[in-house]
Order: sequence, then C-alpha cells, then structure tokens
Amino acid sequence: MKTLFTKQQIKHAIELLAVKISYDYRNADLVVLGVLNGALYFTADLTRKLTVDHELATIKISSYNKFEQGTAVLSPIYLTTSLKGKDVLIIEDLVDSGATMQALLLELEKHEPKSVKVAALCYKSRSVVKPQYYCFEVADDSWLIGYGMDGDGKKRGLSYIYDLNR
Repeated sequence: MKTLFTKQQIKHAIELLAVKISYDYRNADLVVLGVLNGALYFTADLTRKLTVDHELATIKISSYNKFEQGTAVLSPIYLTTSLKGKDVLIIEDLVDSGATMQALLLELEKHEPKSVKVAALCYKSRSVVKPQYYCFEVADDSWLIGYGMDGDGKKRGLSYIYDLNR
C-alpha cells in the first residue's frame, strides 16, 4: 500500500478547485449534489471552501461490490430540491470507468437542469466521462482507499489517499 496524496496535498488541491468552481458559478443558481458514501468528506471540505451560494443535496449510487468492479447500479434518486433550470455540480470521490457517472448524468437529465458538471477528487483517464473539475488524475489500475474511498466499506476515515495496488 502506497501513499499517493497526503492530507496537505488534498487540502491544497481542494482549495484550488474551490477557487475555480466559485469563479465559474459566480452568477449561478447552483445545486451541489454529493455522491454518498465515498464523496462525503470531499463534498464537506469542498463546499466549505466555495465562495458562492449553493444548495446542498446528496444521493447514493454504487458500482463496486467487495473489491470487484461491477456495472452501474443506481438507487432510486430522491431529491429534496428541484433541479429544473438550475446548474448542478455532482461531487464524486472517484470517476473510474465512468459507467456509474454516465448512468447518473442520464438520470439527472430527466430533472431538466440548466447544466450538469462533475467535480471529482480523483479521476482515471480511461473513464468514458471526464470530470470538468478534478483534484488528481490517478493510474488506471489504482485501487484507492482513504479520504472517503473504501475497501469493502472500511478505511474511509483515513486522512491520506492510498493505492492498494502499489
């Protein structure tokens, strides 16, 4: 297991990302949509750094099961706010193959938002969906844990990001 990013590196990357997102959404009616469970820490830290007003909502989706990649499995999406005519920013911990994100983007279009963009803590270049915002690009064969990302439901609370394949 190799340390990829320290808590200082993560904090700095989030601060830089927040500046860019805040600028891009300075005149927007923004809904930030955090993807549970993995993006919980990232969503909290990023939204506290945003300087623009926004609504915050969460959804739960999944594409992993016990260390094996699967297909996108979307739970029913229950939103506490309307997305119609609003700018939506999805906050995700890791955009891996992109299958889950692609399914989520299609589902959210049914809610008629003005725009939908993705901010990811980490992203793999093999993904079919490239986030408009991301902190770190990681190797396609990485298996990440820490800072919200888990291994079979465990290790989310680690303050660093580790790669189990290194």
